[in-house]
Amino acid sequence: MKLSEKAIKEFKEIYEKEFQEKIDDVIAQEKARRLLNLYKIIYGTMLRENENGSVSMRKL
Repeated sequence: MKLSEKAIKEFKEIYEKEFQEKIDDVIAQEKARRLLNLYKIIYGTMLRENENGSVSMRKL
């Protein structure tokens, strides 16, 4: 998955604000990709398909 230049720039800004560390575009791309994959894994396990085919969140 390739992120847009805008997405990489935004990720770098957030990363620097949170960790007080600058990272280059290659590192930002990899860290953002890993974060998105983790989000998909976690969020994906919280979804369920209803009888009518719609998707909703499972209750925790």
